[in-house]
Amino acid sequence: MKSIKYLILGAVGVFILFAADRVTAERAEAGAIQRAVIKIDTLSCGGCFNTISQGLSPLEGYAGMGMNLFRKRIAVDFTEPLTAEEITRTLSQVGYPGVLETVESVPEKESFAYSDQKRAGAGPGQGSCCILPNVLQPAEEL
Repeated sequence: MKSIKYLILGAVGVFILFAADRVTAERAEAGAIQRAVIKIDTLSCGGCFNTISQGLSPLEGYAGMGMNLFRKRIAVDFTEPLTAEEITRTLSQVGYPGVLETVESVPEKESFAYSDQKRAGAGPGQGSCCILPNVLQPAEEL
């Protein structure tokens, strides 16, 4: 019976050791984009998105957000000096208190700011997917 207790205790110790190492490995590098996922039970429409976006956009380090109305969750991208705690505090101040679910690093190409930039395009002939280069001409030439 005593050996079973020691075996269980050892297994728990090893689990804690590996879990602590994993959390340490997930710490963000300075300047890395982080994504906080927050559950907000009062999300109901696009107006909620606008209100939340207006509340968060003045914060230094805010990099964009997305929202899933069905799941009642928002995902906020941010960098230092902004923190997930400051984001949840600001959400409460604008009338949308929520529960922080996760915070994780996000590659730049998966960030909301990057996708917004790609969606907006770079202008005629400069990488936009919707406008062919050198196609736009002044009306007089047509």
